[in-house]
Amino acid sequence: MRFLIVLLLGCASTKPVPTKGTLPELDYFVGTWRAEAKNPSTSKSFVLDYTVRPTLRGRWYAGSGTAAALDLDIYDLWGKDPMTGEIVRTIFDSEQTNGTVRSKGWTGDVLVLEGDAATSGGRITVRETIRKKGPDEFHAVWEAKSGETWSAYSVEILKRQR
Repeated sequence: MRFLIVLLLGCASTKPVPTKGTLPELDYFVGTWRAEAKNPSTSKSFVLDYTVRPTLRGRWYAGSGTAAALDLDIYDLWGKDPMTGEIVRTIFDSEQTNGTVRSKGWTGDVLVLEGDAATSGGRITVRETIRKKGPDEFHAVWEAKSGETWSAYSVEILKRQR
């Protein structure tokens, strides 16, 4: 009986979830967030629950999220390109959209990532601008480029969940 209790306790315990990885510039994102988002062109709003955790010995940060109203799941990996030193984020979603955006890094409290995404409608150039609003809130704007014009398609306010 004693062995069974020890075995059950061992199975029930889990390693603590790390709150930091090896990239201090990305540690800010570690945790659970709730995003209130709106598409400014359609006025459609949605909520996204998003969690980021260090993985692969802390050298990458894995994100996952769900937007129930859109019937959408996302997964992404954040890290650093070992050749260029750029921050890189590769994103996949349940609609088969995938893309990679890159940044030279933070400028003050602003991080701008640009790259391309492959969608069912074709390849598009995208940009995400993230602005820290404090330790537990940031704002993100996703834009798509058409010709020389950028148009916002998702304006998001993310707050850390405790």
